[in-house]
Amino acid sequence: MLSIEQQLNTYFSKQAQLLPASPLVRFDQHLFTFSPIQDVEYLYTKQSNPGQYFKRQVCFRHVYPSDTVNPLATPLQVLYSYHDTQRQTPYQKLHTLLINLLVNELGFSMDDIYLIVPDIPNIIGGFKPLWPAHVMPIPATRLHCKLPFAGDHYYVKVVVKYHAGLVTVANFVLVAYDSKANNCLLDSVFYPERLTMLQQYALSLYEVAATQKLFTALEAVLPTKQLVHLTISELTAALTLLEQLPTVTGAKKHAYTVRRLIRNVLTELTAAEIEPQLIWDVFTHVSKLNDQQTASLQQELVSFTKSIAQGERQLKKYVRQQQDLQVDSTLLDHIYASYGLPPVLAVKWVQAHKYTIAATILASITPSRNFAFNFDVTTNQYHDPLIYR
Repeated sequence: MLSIEQQLNTYFSKQAQLLPASPLVRFDQHLFTFSPIQDVEYLYTKQSNPGQYFKRQVCFRHVYPSDTVNPLATPLQVLYSYHDTQRQTPYQKLHTLLINLLVNELGFSMDDIYLIVPDIPNIIGGFKPLWPAHVMPIPATRLHCKLPFAGDHYYVKVVVKYHAGLVTVANFVLVAYDSKANNCLLDSVFYPERLTMLQQYALSLYEVAATQKLFTALEAVLPTKQLVHLTISELTAALTLLEQLPTVTGAKKHAYTVRRLIRNVLTELTAAEIEPQLIWDVFTHVSKLNDQQTASLQQELVSFTKSIAQGERQLKKYVRQQQDLQVDSTLLDHIYASYGLPPVLAVKWVQAHKYTIAATILASITPSRNFAFNFDVTTNQYHDPLIYR
């Protein structure tokens, strides 16, 4: 059976012209390529040769560590983009593309596919006849898209109902939408890793064949799937970037980004009282790290351990000087800025020393957001996707 990426390549090769991928690591105003539309903006601005194009692009963008409790979130991912720069009324075009690709090629049921669209009358009216009972309008302001050229641009999100949750598998953008003429250009991204997850009936992004060995090895030593997911997503991003950088981790630009990814993991492992070297050993064994990657992980572990120990000593000295210690967000910000202790570790230290912490503070550092799709599928709320707001 062909992989999702092979199927996407086969389908788009018949429909569009392949564009070269942008470099993941950049040395312009951006440190990394974060969207497939980078370097192809000219297709929409010059309009000298309207046509259809597609691109496979590895992208990196920061994900807040708290958001990695989302089983679909990852800072590094492969995206496929489809670009149609012929101005047109888009509804039949999108319908045909999605039916041919998602249903006929990839085998998803049309009954499980829904569209989240802006509540603009012409757009709702364009999709409704093609997707009866599967169009979910929400305020247009929530779907307004910023692009580096003029016009009003709106997302149309393609979601699949899965275990009573919603998984976004593609985002279309109605580029330079003309409300009077009811036409636009088209931009889009497809998420092959999410499509793979659905096709393999997995419950999170890394519980698939390609990463199952690593996931299982980490699940044996980590307390939650959320921490397994965070560890894989952040470290995979860091290790991939290291393969393309001439230096190891550091305090500036690209090297600092890698450092921050690794330290996000170290922070959560320390909070969970997991020995980081155990996790490093799993990655070394399963992922076959090179010398630079291994050296960077060890360097950050040593540096982080020293930094946290020093921060705790400074915090202990500070606390002794306070007659009435009030542990609130202001104090946690001060501790982080002055002593380098992340809030979750500062709270852990304060609790260990029997100081009272407000419940709101504990709630603020505990990732508990409810997503459209959750690790615990019993908490998913979209048995009827049309209630999505």
